[in-house]
Amino acid sequence: MNKYTKSITISIKDRNWSFNLLADKTFDKLHNCDGDSRCAVTMANQYRVDFRKTDWCFEDIIHELGHVYKAMTETVTADLTPLQVEETMCQIIAKNYFDIGRNAGLITEKFFGRE
Repeated sequence: MNKYTKSITISIKDRNWSFNLLADKTFDKLHNCDGDSRCAVTMANQYRVDFRKTDWCFEDIIHELGHVYKAMTETVTADLTPLQVEETMCQIIAKNYFDIGRNAGLITEKFFGRE
């Protein structure tokens, strides 16, 4: 059995990202082995986002897409102050608002099974 319950690949900033809805047991083994209760994790170095099957919601998808778009900026190695991070995230949202919404919709449709 495939460890991914459902998966979708979306090109973001010319890079393919994989979004995966994992069975709870698989997700917990990979991402909650420390006893935490994460419901989603973005692994920017792998261009992959995993969601826990019973815990994800639309807001979580948008949140993780924020991590994705931040990872795709040129500020990844910068030592930013909190104010600079805030400004950077506001600019990312302003520049990518429609793409974030469209991609969140695609992921949600895939996870709900309305393909």
